[in-house]
Amino acid sequence: MKTEAVIRSAYFRAPRRYAQWITKQEGIAKEVLDIKGLEFKKANFPPLLGKFFYKILQQVLKGEIKENIDSQIVDFKHSILSGGIPLTDLGTPSAVRKLNFYTGQKPRAGEIFSKLTKGANAAHKAAIGYNDLLRFWGLGNKHSQIVQGDKIKFLYLKNNPYKLDALGFLDFDIPDKVMDFLDRYADRQKVWESILQNKLENFYGDLTWHYNTNPHLSVFKTIDI
Repeated sequence: MKTEAVIRSAYFRAPRRYAQWITKQEGIAKEVLDIKGLEFKKANFPPLLGKFFYKILQQVLKGEIKENIDSQIVDFKHSILSGGIPLTDLGTPSAVRKLNFYTGQKPRAGEIFSKLTKGANAAHKAAIGYNDLLRFWGLGNKHSQIVQGDKIKFLYLKNNPYKLDALGFLDFDIPDKVMDFLDRYADRQKVWESILQNKLENFYGDLTWHYNTNPHLSVFKTIDI
């Protein structure tokens, strides 16, 4: 008989959702972080945020103390909220495979936005809103519109003159006017809270660590378990 794998430490979130630090496999010494099913590995998770979560997970499995993890998270959160990370790196990736189906009636005279068919998700709404703004701003012949099947990114927005909840964009062709609009109205706080914060809260909970989101206190504090 031979040992299939020696695992130094592991994190199990749920069935088929885990990470394990393998130090020996089939008799061969190695250093491998084997990850299956965790959300930050999914295609709709912003890669930059996924890389950060991977780094934190790797350090925890190798025994890094909580205070150092806390400090890194605080610094990363500050980078997101303060504008230290480009918005193009914070957009949620998504494919818009039903764009034609969800694009209902085109804007009529005096209107800016198309009417959507029922059931459109955030990514499709953001893509259709982008195409409508491109036409409204007279940029439709100068820049690529989003078409069915495209892979886009989208960002949720704060209150804005067009009452859009989110706006999509194509990484390879972002008009300056669109970028200026995103710089002004993209909701960085929502990026942090809806994409990364809840994953960190779950991770901390599994580790029996306490996560404190009050911005006026230390972002993290330890409690006795």
